[in-house]
Amino acid sequence: MKIGVSFPNYLLIQFNEPPSKPDEIVLVNNQKYIEARDQLVWCVFMEEAKKVSDSALTSVRWMFPSDANPAGNVFGGAIVRYIDEIAAAVAQRHARSNVVIASMDRMDFHRPVRVGDLLILKASVNYVGNSSMEVGVRVEAENPRTGEIVHAASAYCTMVALDENGRPKRVPRLIPDTEEEKRRFLEAQRRREERLKLLDSKT
Repeated sequence: MKIGVSFPNYLLIQFNEPPSKPDEIVLVNNQKYIEARDQLVWCVFMEEAKKVSDSALTSVRWMFPSDANPAGNVFGGAIVRYIDEIAAAVAQRHARSNVVIASMDRMDFHRPVRVGDLLILKASVNYVGNSSMEVGVRVEAENPRTGEIVHAASAYCTMVALDENGRPKRVPRLIPDTEEEKRRFLEAQRRREERLKLLDSKT
């Protein structure tokens, strides 16, 4: 068993291999889901699923004067553009379809990026819904002369997969393998729940 995800009316459980007994199903918070049914378990098991590593990407860009203001600091908008690009590429690799960005949940700038720095973007899928995917992007800046690397920015992008008619389509389930991937999965799930609560409060 890999991980359990709570939804309003049911529980979605993802597996690498079939469970030997339904009562052996354990959620990541160590609580057993006693009411698991064979039909639900096998239905979910048969769905296509991909590991986080299957779509994760790292890209490196050299920052030029065209990316920066007269003081030599790279524009925040330029960094956001590069984040959008790599988030879309990661989401397309997971969904194997066209994708669009629905929202950028957080965009935090931690340190300035200077002309001449190498901008390193590391992106991976944190969580998937039905047609949506949260892609986390970590941005680092490396001084190529000194080798110093700083954490420059972070962002969470919600991407939506589209079919050939431009309509939302179901995406493969996500298999978080490592403890870090599981932590990100649960944190992204909580962010999604908060977003849904916010939307409900506005209707």
